[in-house]
Amino acid sequence: MKRYFWVLVGIFAVGLVLGIAPGVLGRWGQIPSLRSGMTDSKYNFQNRTPQETLNNFITALETGNLDLVISFIDPTYEARLNYRASLGKVLKSKDETIFLIEKFRRMVPFESDITHEGDYKFVLKNKDGKVENIVDMELNKETGKWLIQDF
Repeated sequence: MKRYFWVLVGIFAVGLVLGIAPGVLGRWGQIPSLRSGMTDSKYNFQNRTPQETLNNFITALETGNLDLVISFIDPTYEARLNYRASLGKVLKSKDETIFLIEKFRRMVPFESDITHEGDYKFVLKNKDGKVENIVDMELNKETGKWLIQDF
C-alpha cells in the first residue's frame, strides 16, 4: 500500500512540475533584465505620428540599445547597415550620444518640403535659420508606423 502511495505522490509531483514549470518559466522570460529592451512593453512603440516616432527615437537613443535605435529606421532603406555602424560608435560615447539626442530634441517639423502623402520631415536650423540637418520619415502603409528614411 505504501508503495502505491509513493507512486501516486511521484506522479503527482511530476505532473505538478510539468504543469507549473512552463508558467513559471514563461513569467521568468518576461523579466525585463533578462530580455532585450525591444520586447519589453515599455518599449512597445506605436509610432502612429511623425512626432511620436521622433520622440520615441530619442527615447531609444537614451536607452543606449542599438537594436532598439535601429528599429526606427526603415528596414528597406539600403543605408541601414551604415546607420548601425555609425550609431553603434555614437552610443559607445556618452558625450556623442548626448550631443545627438540634443540635436534631435531641437528639431522642428518642416512641412514646406513634403513631397507626397506619407512623407514627413523634421529639420534642425542653425542660428542663421539655415537648415543644418533633416530627418526624413515615411509612413509604412502596411504597419501604419512612421519610420526614419534618412537623417
